Amino acid sequence: DKLMEFVRISTSITHTDIRAISMALFVAEIMTQACKSRLDWRQITSCFEKVSEAQDIPLKFESEMRSLLDAIGRHDPATAITHDAMAAIGCAAGVSGYIVHTAIAASWISVRAQGDIHKAIDLSIEAGGDTDSLAAVAAAITACSPSSHMPDNALANFAGSFAGGDRILCYAEALSPCSSTRSLTAPEPSVAQQFRDNMRALRAMVRHIFWRRIF
Repeated sequence: DKLMEFVRISTSITHTDIRAISMALFVAEIMTQACKSRLDWRQITSCFEKVSEAQDIPLKFESEMRSLLDAIGRHDPATAITHDAMAAIGCAAGVSGYIVHTAIAASWISVRAQGDIHKAIDLSIEAGGDTDSLAAVAAAITACSPSSHMPDNALANFAGSFAGGDRILCYAEALSPCSSTRSLTAPEPSVAQQFRDNMRALRAMVRHIFWRRIF
């Protein structure tokens, strides 16, 4: 009950559509299940049933969610081609930013990845479309597995692509339950570092706007 209350409040800060709240609850249930045991598709559908019982979802939206779950579920995550599975939910050209598509596609990818965070990210990129949202959800679910793993050098590569460089690693170390320090402190960036970070963010924003203007 606390989990559902928290997810509803958290989601409603930015999204009030019942589909967004339902899919956020769906992902939260999957993550809870992933912490307990190895995920399979039966558990994914069971998580949706639990959300459906707890949440008053309009019939037309519930029918849509069920049909998409059934469609992608016909493609065994262990053997199916990623493109075929995404095509089954109408995302052959890439997974859209629509929360129902993202949540269902991410759940399929997380079953396939089985704790391999790097693989979850690779599969999200392979699926195409709104890959940053898809990878964020798929990797988060995958990371819940007790056997989850990411190659040691991969985190540094990912963190290095964001403004702040190794400061992200410092915060990750401080916040990690495996950390012996459990401190929230991190090196204070210099003015020069902050300027470089801001310029990097500005360049990324300009590139994004320019790209959107063209296409």
